[in-house]
Amino acid sequence: MRAPDAPSPLSLAIPALWVFVVPLIAYFLAAHHLTTLAEGTDGVDLGAVAWERCRPYGFFHDEPGLPDGFCGHVLQFTWARGVAQTLLGAALVLLLVIAGALGWVSRAPSAQHRGYRLGWTALRVFAVPHVVGQGLLLVFLSFWVTALWFEVYLLKLIVLAAVLAAFGMGSAFVALFRSHDDVPTQHGKLLQQAEAPEFFAAVRALAERIGVAPPDQIVVGIDANFFVTESPLEIFARFPDEQDPAPKTQPVHGRTLFASLALLQVLRPAECDAILAHELGHFAHGDTQQTHVLNPLLRSFAGYMQAVDDNFTFGVASCMHAFHALFLWTSLRHGREAEFAADAVAARTVGAEQSAHALVKVAAYASYRDQQEATLLERMEQSDDLRIAERVRAGFLDYLQTDGFREELLATVVAHPFDTHPPVADRLERLQLPAPDVATLAAIAVAAETTRCDQIPTADAIAAELWRAYEAQFAAQHDFFIALRLDPQTDAEIAHVERHFPPLQISSQGAAGDLLVDFRGIVLASQERIAFAEIRGLTHNERTFGGPVLEIERGEGKTELPLGQFEDKGAYLMAVVERYMGRHHVAAAQRAAREDTDAP
Repeated sequence: MRAPDAPSPLSLAIPALWVFVVPLIAYFLAAHHLTTLAEGTDGVDLGAVAWERCRPYGFFHDEPGLPDGFCGHVLQFTWARGVAQTLLGAALVLLLVIAGALGWVSRAPSAQHRGYRLGWTALRVFAVPHVVGQGLLLVFLSFWVTALWFEVYLLKLIVLAAVLAAFGMGSAFVALFRSHDDVPTQHGKLLQQAEAPEFFAAVRALAERIGVAPPDQIVVGIDANFFVTESPLEIFARFPDEQDPAPKTQPVHGRTLFASLALLQVLRPAECDAILAHELGHFAHGDTQQTHVLNPLLRSFAGYMQAVDDNFTFGVASCMHAFHALFLWTSLRHGREAEFAADAVAARTVGAEQSAHALVKVAAYASYRDQQEATLLERMEQSDDLRIAERVRAGFLDYLQTDGFREELLATVVAHPFDTHPPVADRLERLQLPAPDVATLAAIAVAAETTRCDQIPTADAIAAELWRAYEAQFAAQHDFFIALRLDPQTDAEIAHVERHFPPLQISSQGAAGDLLVDFRGIVLASQERIAFAEIRGLTHNERTFGGPVLEIERGEGKTELPLGQFEDKGAYLMAVVERYMGRHHVAAAQRAAREDTDAP
């Protein structure tokens, strides 16, 4: 896996500037109109005049002697100008607070939680009133822009502005009070001390040498990584399926070490100790405590962003995404330094050379496993004999010595569920070791005679159980990928596709009648078939009086489906059509690729 490119701060910040657009337009429109009305009055503030002279009569009833409609007209523009000024000022304050929060985050790892909470709180306080204020200004603009400039008003534009404003306000309010208490899950098994007393003793001995308390529990699994955490986890031994969509999970709390049985079986004891010492080093430096307090806040913020993301929020959602991304970008340095510090712990405890060997071997195993799984998924026939663990174990040491892996190693990142690790080359440089040459890779690629896995008598049985569950899920995913890419010609191929994309009849309560959607296209109530191959585009329109409509572009013509006659205003129909049409595009691309390959 290659290191992700860091996004440009400018590319993240520019979308957030949309929070200024509506207030700026409203401010200049209102200020210009009030200035025009005040021409020849020696700079009299018409807003103050209207407020003072119309208040005794009601704001929309004029004092005798004033022009008809003077109070209501002037006060509308005065209020719009005031609301726009307030929103612009609030947006500037928000940007300053966010800049301060990000600056605080950059100071030290211990400041991440407080800095993120400061920015998150400012955004929550800002979001609802800003969305409400911009919604009111949008409705104001939808009437007065056309009325002042073209002397007409467009009812559809006003209704559309009101609908957008209502949805934006609703999403902001709902998101504000939504709870986000999800707990991360991990495929694995809680290892009992009685099952592996020697392995627990080895971990305790390492912890004592480092000067840190040993983990409260050890979870073993088959993922190609080790990690530690103090955050709650839900452990499960099998994946959900159609028969049991919610398999039993086991909650664990406190300081958890996750150890990979897949890696324990291929690492030499000293290499394994280097990895374990690295993970225990995260405990020693307080990294896991930092993530323990920060992760719930990150999940809560992500849930809030998701709740407002699908609605028109006048740039508020963009502000949230920008802050979240800039926070991750700013705090990346802390994560990298934490990894370097943990590597230093491993080097002091076990040795720099063993630490380097472990890093290289883990990187090779993870990369080779990814390649083997990708190769299996690319097959267009299902296999009952996956044997992923055996395939990887049998070939990754040879792969470790290839020129391709050595070139890739310079940019390899070890997968981890809580942060991004630095490239292996950078970690080796910090250990004051050169990038491995051919001879070094050959020395690392010698199979281990004994492993720490030997200290876990139940390891083979646990690994077999976990691999069975993983391969069952992998096979189900592969079966779906085949259905996604098939251009079915035979009855068996059609049955395979329809296992995942079955014909669905969708009922309508109106004149549109019942529709049938299958992997080939849409069958209307009139029995007319619209093949996905002839569809050039789908457009969801909201008509002022006709309700939601799905426009299907077909070559030179269009077919319209009134979605209001279906349940959920056609939301289910839209989701089905988009999913099935997406399958069609994937299969068509696969067919085109085959034709290009077969062409002479």
